[in-house]
Amino acid sequence: MSDRAVIALVAAYFVPVAVNLYEIRQAKGPGADLFRSVQRQKNQYQGLWLIAPDGRVLAGHHAPRTQSTWVAEARETIEQAVAASGPLSARAFVRDDALRDRGRGVRPDGSVSLALSVRLILQGKPAGEGAFDSIRLAALDWSEFLPPEVALGRSWTLPERVVREFSRCLSAASDQSTMPRPDEVTAVSLTGRVAEVVAGRARISYRGRIAATHIYLGKSSSSHARFTGLATYDVAARSLISLTIVAEGVSSAPPPYAEDRPIAAAIEWRAATVTNR
Repeated sequence: MSDRAVIALVAAYFVPVAVNLYEIRQAKGPGADLFRSVQRQKNQYQGLWLIAPDGRVLAGHHAPRTQSTWVAEARETIEQAVAASGPLSARAFVRDDALRDRGRGVRPDGSVSLALSVRLILQGKPAGEGAFDSIRLAALDWSEFLPPEVALGRSWTLPERVVREFSRCLSAASDQSTMPRPDEVTAVSLTGRVAEVVAGRARISYRGRIAATHIYLGKSSSSHARFTGLATYDVAARSLISLTIVAEGVSSAPPPYAEDRPIAAAIEWRAATVTNR
C-alpha cells in the first residue's frame, strides 16, 4: 500500500490532525489536555496515535523499524485501531487544501503567510529532506515591505521586529532543537529599495542579514544568513504582486553535533484572493 493509499484509509475513518510537539506539550486548553491524556494512555515521544471521539486511544505507533517498512507499519496500526473501535462507517469528507494561503494571498485581516523552504547545502547541492514551513506576518508588519514613496532609488529600513520573524530560515528542520526563535535573534537588518518604475509597476529590491543564537537543553548553537530579495509592486493599488527573498548562510546544531553547515532558504509569496475558514 502506497503512502497515498494509507492517507486515504485514515481519512475514510478518522479526522487527520497534525500537531507540533514542542508547541502542544507547552500549550493550555482542551486540545493540549487531550494530547496529554493521549500520551498517558499510549506513552510514546511522538508518532501516530488513533483515538476515539471520547478520547480513548485505539492504537499508536512510534519509531518504525525501517524507512521501507513504515507504510506497512502505519497500515497495521490503522487496522488495529479499526478493530479496537468496532464497526465503523466511512466518513463523509471533502478534499481541501489545508494550506491554501501558504505563500499566496492576503487574508481578510490583512495578514499573510509567506511560504518558507529551507535546505542544507552539501558540496554545492541540496542535502537532506529540508523544512517546508510558513512565516506569518500581521497586517502592520506586512505593510512594512511596501515603499513609503515610489521614487527611483528611494530606500527604507524595515523594523527589526518584522525581520526577526524570519528566524525560521536559519534551520533546515522545523524542530525546537535547532530552530531559533524571534527573541533569540542577535543581529538583524533588511532594507528595501525602489530599483525600477515602469508602466505602473515598481521593482523593489531587498538586502539584509540575520543572526541568532539558539539555546536548547542548555546547549548553544549559532546561525547566520544574508538576504537578497525582489518584489513587484502595483503603484496604483499600493500593494505587492509578488515577493521572493533568498537567504544564504551557515547553520549549526547544538553539541555534540556542532558543526557549521551551509544553508539556503527561499521565502515566497504572490497575490491571490483567499478567505478565512
